[in-house]
Parts: sequence; C-alpha cells; structure tokens
Amino acid sequence: MLEENRGVAILNDCKYGINVLGNSMNLTLLKSSLAPDPTADKGIQNFTYSIFYWTGSFGDSNVVHEGYELNSPVLVLPGAAAESSIFSLDAPNIILETLKPAEGDTKDMILRMYESKRSYTHCTLTTTLPVQKVTQTDMLERFQAELTVKRGKIDLSFRPFEVKTLRLSLQQ
Repeated sequence: MLEENRGVAILNDCKYGINVLGNSMNLTLLKSSLAPDPTADKGIQNFTYSIFYWTGSFGDSNVVHEGYELNSPVLVLPGAAAESSIFSLDAPNIILETLKPAEGDTKDMILRMYESKRSYTHCTLTTTLPVQKVTQTDMLERFQAELTVKRGKIDLSFRPFEVKTLRLSLQQ
C-alpha cells in the first residue's frame, strides 16, 4: 500500500546500490565481475547499511542529511578555535556539496550546491568570508551570470533537483 505521509530508506556507505521492484528492496553488496578487473571485490569487504524511516512527507524528512552523516561523519580535532560556520544556507533541502579552489591560477573559490527534495526553493547563502564578487558558472566553471552579494548574503533560487555552481572572488 502506498501512503504519502511515511517512508523508509536504506542508507549505505558503499559504492553499489539498492534497487526497488514492487514491494522488494534489494541490496547489491559486491559486483564480483571478472572483467575488466579479475581481482575486483576479492578479499575482506567492510560496509554499513542502515534503515531510516520517517512519518510525514518526504520533503519534511531528514533522509538526505542522514545519508550524508553516514557517509561523511564529522571529524573533530582538538583546538582553541570557537565554533562558527564559513557558509550557511537557510533552506534545509539545499545541500552545499562542494567547496574547492577554482580552476586556473586564481585565489577564487567554487561552491557547488543542489536542491535535494524536488522543490522550488528560494534561499540565502551566508558567508563570513570577505567576498568581493560572486558569479554563477556552469559545471566547467564558465561564466553564466553575475550575482549580488550584500554583507555576505547571496539570494538564490533553485528548481527541483537543480545544481548550481558559484565562483566567489575574495577581497585581497
């Protein structure tokens, strides 16, 4: 029976997946093919699977964040710095997936975000960095549009499942 206000997900930390056919969820644990690598998947294998269920709509669930927490656990190191975030988003369905140096000989940074729950979303990205200029680029970091940044805040709009790439130029 299909019901809108509850759901279940199988989370994993593996490279293989899960398929659903009818009311059956099937896990692919190992590939075990002989070509192109006859030694693939031989030896000891370690993996984690977990079941996450929720009541309410998929859009209100925390399933995407649970998947990230399983695959990218928080690394805590001793230090004297206070707690703070360099970036924050005010919409929980927008995922900041990538932060990396821009291609080429530059000090610019690339941020890649996506909408994770099939929803049109308006949100604000806030940064504590001294951003001078923000441009939206394609995945190859080619210019698409200049965006407005005011006091570290950048207003963004996402279509369902849209991926956005931003190039931040910092004040020197």
